[in-house]
Amino acid sequence: MDKELIRKYKKIAIVEDDLNLQQLLVKNLKKEGFDCTGFSEGKSLIEYILKERDMIILLDQKLPDMTGKDLIDKIHSYQMKIPFIVMTGQGDEKLAVEMMKKGASDYLIKDMDLLDILPEVLDKLLSNLLTEIRLKDTENSLKIALDKNTALLNSFPDLMFLVDSDFIFKDFFPKNAKDNHLFNLSELIGENILNVFHPEVTEKIYEKVNQVFLNGKTELYDYSVIYNDQALFYESRFVPFGKNEVLIIERNVTEKKKNEDEKERLKSQLLQSQKLESIGRLAGGVAHDFNNMLNGIMGAAQLI
Repeated sequence: MDKELIRKYKKIAIVEDDLNLQQLLVKNLKKEGFDCTGFSEGKSLIEYILKERDMIILLDQKLPDMTGKDLIDKIHSYQMKIPFIVMTGQGDEKLAVEMMKKGASDYLIKDMDLLDILPEVLDKLLSNLLTEIRLKDTENSLKIALDKNTALLNSFPDLMFLVDSDFIFKDFFPKNAKDNHLFNLSELIGENILNVFHPEVTEKIYEKVNQVFLNGKTELYDYSVIYNDQALFYESRFVPFGKNEVLIIERNVTEKKKNEDEKERLKSQLLQSQKLESIGRLAGGVAHDFNNMLNGIMGAAQLI
């Protein structure tokens, strides 16, 4: 990728109406490995960049058909951002400031040192351009990764909170989550966790978050709270999320707990029924044996 970028920005458009200087600049920069094309007017450059925009412009301020400033304005009107360096025959600080505001990478005086310093100035600009492009690519990659992570977090049914090292809520997921009896999500961001969770569990949750920051390991905490005379059950996980954040995952398991309790109740009823059935069978057997004994005794009595 770097080789391709270098090839693009090694292309220099030299806009200089002094043909002798223009040819000298082209010749000198070609020796340094740059691909140079000379232009004497702003109009001819515009026609060129509408077809080929990957380049660096070396721009004379005074041209036959327009000023360097007018030429840059014209380029910007086409929604194009092309790196450029301004050259002028005399120092003008006001002009230099104006051109820098318009995006000039440098401002050079056309003196005896120009040919010597120009390759170094262009190499520096090229290095800065490559760094800027790499940073932009990195930012785009990070944004893509962040968007993917956010989409993944938004797909989970559990309520999740992102907390920083100051124990402040930074974000929550999923974004379509609604307020509930424990959390007013619209007012959550920026709050300290000590001011948000149910008073019965706040201290323990604070302790768990702090443990994650200290040891970098996932912590677990299951708890219940009373709301409107009803017991609510939660499973919480505290997960390291980057260097300075913790992801709190809150799962409401009240229905699961109710189902488990109901299952235990039915199991207990079944065991009780099985016990009663066993007792009934035992009592029936005893009664049968007793009847046999009683019949024997009554038969004997009749013989007497």
